[in-house]
Amino acid sequence: MPPLSSAHRGEVWGSRLIYSFADCVLDTGRRELRRGDLLQPIEPQVFDLLEYLIRHRDRLVSRDEILAAVWNGRIVSEATLGTRINGVREAIGDKGSEQRLIKTLYGRGLRFVGMVHEKSAGTILEKNGAITESFAAPKRRFSLAVKDVPAILVRPFTPISNDAGTRLFADGLTEDVSIALSASDWFFVLSRHSSFAEADKHNARYFLQGSIRQSAGQARIGVQLVDGATGYHLWARNYDIDSAHLLRVQEDIAKSIATAVEDQVFASEAMRAKSKSPESLTAWEHIASALALMNTRQKHHVRTARAHLFKAAALDPKSAHAYSLLSFVTTLAVHLGWNSREASKPIALGFAQKALAMDSDEPWGHLALGYATLHTANKPEEAIEILNYALALEPNLSMAHYFIALASTYAGRPAVAFKHADLAEQLASRDLLARGNAGAANTVRATASFVAGRYRDGMAYARKALAQSPRQIPAFRQVVISSSFAGETEQARLALQSVKRFSPNVRQWLEESAPIYSRKHDYQKYVEGFRMAGLK
Repeated sequence: MPPLSSAHRGEVWGSRLIYSFADCVLDTGRRELRRGDLLQPIEPQVFDLLEYLIRHRDRLVSRDEILAAVWNGRIVSEATLGTRINGVREAIGDKGSEQRLIKTLYGRGLRFVGMVHEKSAGTILEKNGAITESFAAPKRRFSLAVKDVPAILVRPFTPISNDAGTRLFADGLTEDVSIALSASDWFFVLSRHSSFAEADKHNARYFLQGSIRQSAGQARIGVQLVDGATGYHLWARNYDIDSAHLLRVQEDIAKSIATAVEDQVFASEAMRAKSKSPESLTAWEHIASALALMNTRQKHHVRTARAHLFKAAALDPKSAHAYSLLSFVTTLAVHLGWNSREASKPIALGFAQKALAMDSDEPWGHLALGYATLHTANKPEEAIEILNYALALEPNLSMAHYFIALASTYAGRPAVAFKHADLAEQLASRDLLARGNAGAANTVRATASFVAGRYRDGMAYARKALAQSPRQIPAFRQVVISSSFAGETEQARLALQSVKRFSPNVRQWLEESAPIYSRKHDYQKYVEGFRMAGLK
């Protein structure tokens, strides 16, 4: 389904249930939970359990009902069930000692007792500068669309003890780690019950294994990521925890393990591709190589990334992902000040449109189209609309939030930009495109601070961005303009030298930037900041 036209923005074109209770809003369509203004991280089974309790809040729900609804009747340990219940309580701010929202009747079941307001809602994209609701279409699987993506087999964690509690914890942690890893869209996660034949069939290049031992009130969880081909340990870590707190921290440990494993697998895949001859690379390996290179934000690496993407498209001519990324790197060269907007516009838009012609529901294609619409077609409002649709298709798309934040700044709505910057940062570990793009959220916060007239804040955010990623040209630009208006002329001058070193065509970039800004005053102030720093 194509993005809505600006004439139809705000119309309802989908339906779902929204539950409001206490300071929380549970959106069943987007599968999101908010507390106050913050999006809460929540695991799929925790979400399902919370939704089930709310939908059946008129009565007591038994343990067997929960297992049938959330686990499809599978037998799970009491520790796993207890962890999910604790996860629900933590997510909604309900303490087990108080039970003001969820009552536990031991031996009988659970009941949601909080006051709930229920409504049926459809899609409302961003309207009048406010972040509102958006439709959540079924998630697309990158791993199903791209050939030869890796798979990870999660082996059962081994309890080095005959203690029943340790065995239950090992079982629950294995399941939590599998669930946390499954939230990623760019590799397969094989069940702990998978055989080695299945692992070989699904191209399992990695094995995750671990052990749990307890002694003198302390528990040590050891985890290793193993290369399936060589048997080498790629990553290992110990977690030392007070035994009394095991269940409380189980889900946090699982998330920490999953994040570390994703980082290691991506780095390993990039190195694996680098060690092979160019002619032997698969389409996935070309894409992995391109992502690793383009996220360095170095000109020669981005150029090489572009070559990899052309090869990926040649190997898989129907790869919407390869064409989406070709659009992305074309726009990136404009964003970083290397290439002309006018010359790049038909190329960036053309690649994005080609990707969407292959698959109209591909989130990366809509992301690329929104990025190109913002930075080459100079249409921030239209870009926001397209990027919102990308988020409807893939709610974990961190880069879409980043670009919406940037477009909102250009449109003169810095408050909205800050909200999306926060979401971009929260979701960065879930988004393959955001991997390696450290500092982006702080860069857009710096831009929004400048537009809002908070120059000292702009300087601070830009410095944080550069500490995270020292070659960020947009962050150096923000140091220039915020420092100029804050009266820090020497800092502005030094930052301008860095901008010129990484992006020599800074004057041309400034001249071509004028149409992006909805408020001409913001653009004039931007140019004045560079003039005050010494740009002739």
